[in-house]
Amino acid sequence: MNIGYDKPLYIQPFDHRGSFQTKMFGWKGTLTAEQTAEIAAEYLKAALENEDEPRALLIALRHLAQAQGIAKVAKAAGIERESLYRALSVHGNPRLSTLVAVTKAIELRLTGEAAQ
Repeated sequence: MNIGYDKPLYIQPFDHRGSFQTKMFGWKGTLTAEQTAEIAAEYLKAALENEDEPRALLIALRHLAQAQGIAKVAKAAGIERESLYRALSVHGNPRLSTLVAVTKAIELRLTGEAAQ
């Protein structure tokens, strides 16, 4: 039995109005680095769980990389900036090694769990 909204939900984790952090997490005011990391991790986790749209992972990684600065993330990942833009584009088809490097550069990790 489904309760509530049953369509894909895309949330920008860095909401300029602050409504995301207030309503979803109950935080108010300026976020700490730990709170920002928690939001980013939840955003990536939601993208990984979206089985209907595999591009959701690329979109989420692109948003997270843009939030930290594409050039900074590309350098930390050991990837050319232009290559990173291409890999995380709507038509991107990155290697697993690229995805791992990018998630490591944004201080997150791709994880798996048993399907239910």
